[in-house]
Amino acid sequence: MNKKYNTLLRLEAALDRILCGEPQRIAQSRKLSVRAVEVESGLGNGSAYYYTEIIEKITKLKQESNSPFAVDSPKHQQAKWKQKAIEAERLKNKFRDENITLKNINSQIAADQYKQMSSLKEALLRILALEKKIEELDIELVETKRKKITLLK
Repeated sequence: MNKKYNTLLRLEAALDRILCGEPQRIAQSRKLSVRAVEVESGLGNGSAYYYTEIIEKITKLKQESNSPFAVDSPKHQQAKWKQKAIEAERLKNKFRDENITLKNINSQIAADQYKQMSSLKEALLRILALEKKIEELDIELVETKRKKITLLK
């Protein structure tokens, strides 16, 4: 088996995959052409033209059918679009549920934060009241100590 024979086998295998509607490297909707077979087989541009039997086979298949080989049937396209619509609906519902969950978490966090802020304000007011009380008691203590001072004669 030489290199030319291996390349011919690759081109024929690529052509068969395209005709069966199961290409690996090109889109199924791509029309049958020499370039499509080259890309599907993984060969470079123009490499199929060295193999006249492949070129003849491709042109013969193209002439037999004016429509592209890889075009999906309408029923297959309907099923594909229906599948895409179902997938889109599933994703939409998933993200809607996730959005609702995140909104609930966000509202819970906001409620907790409000509760903490109100507790902090209450604690701050209590601290201010206690500081004021300490100041009043210090003043009272100073006054009582001053009254207890006796003069030495």
